Parts: sequence; C-alpha cells; structure tokens
Amino acid sequence: MSTCMRNIMRFSEHVLVIVQPIIAEILQKTFYQSLNDFATIYWAAMRSKGTMNGKWEKRKQDPYDGWYDCRYESSVISIDCIRGTFLVDNMAIGYLPQNITTNELFTRVFGNHIFEVQLAELPKTYITKHSYHGNGKVQYEFCFNDQNKCLKVTE
Repeated sequence: MSTCMRNIMRFSEHVLVIVQPIIAEILQKTFYQSLNDFATIYWAAMRSKGTMNGKWEKRKQDPYDGWYDCRYESSVISIDCIRGTFLVDNMAIGYLPQNITTNELFTRVFGNHIFEVQLAELPKTYITKHSYHGNGKVQYEFCFNDQNKCLKVTE
C-alpha cells in the first residue's frame, strides 16, 4: 500500500475517533436503533426477518471507543463504528471455507462460483450475503458435517 493511501486511511480513522463521542451520544439517545437497522440490512440472516430490537451496549466506557455489542438470540453481534467491522459470533463476513467449496456436491451444482457469506442463525452454517435468481429473493445456506463429510445446501 502506498504512503499516500496509508495517510488517507490514518486521517479517516483519526476523524472517526474524534467524532466518536458525538456518535455515541446520538446512538444512546436513540436507544441504538440505527445499529439495529444497520444489522437488519447488513446481516443476511436478519434481513429475512425485517427487524431487530437488540439491546446494544458500548463495549468500553471510553468515549473514543467505537465498539458496540448485542446479544441476539444465541448470537453475539459486534460493530466497530470506527473501523467498520461487523462481526457475528466473532466472525466477519467472508467466503465459504475450502471444505465446502471443494465438496463434490458444491462443485457439481455451483462449479467455481464464489459466494460472499456470513454466519447463519444455525451453528456452523453459512448464508449468502446476497440474494440470487431473477426475483432476487433466493439465498443459500451451507452446512458441512465434519463427521460424515456431508454438505447440506438449503435454498
């Protein structure tokens, strides 16, 4: 990464740290509703439900800390408003693990397609971040059973 790009990123983070106390105050006054709204839009498993009423808490009392945590059912959702990190059970949005993408069923059905995924509501299950097909309402869930090496794909 170039020096110029690093400096731009540092400056951006510096500005976000400076405004963090104001953001924290606004979030608290609105009972963190914008964090609920963001999680509903950003987390595919929540998007299908349409709404969320999580009880958010600031991770540290430091006014310059941007981390907020919420328990939703059996999952812990964390958002860092400074770095833009969104975690579900300490896992960021990412891609399917190799044991799924190299599975015979996956390669037969999806070939070399790369899905952007995040954790679903069920343990050890991934859900696609984006919807697919003509109506844009189809999401895939992938669950790999390590014991019998069986992949389950749900549409």
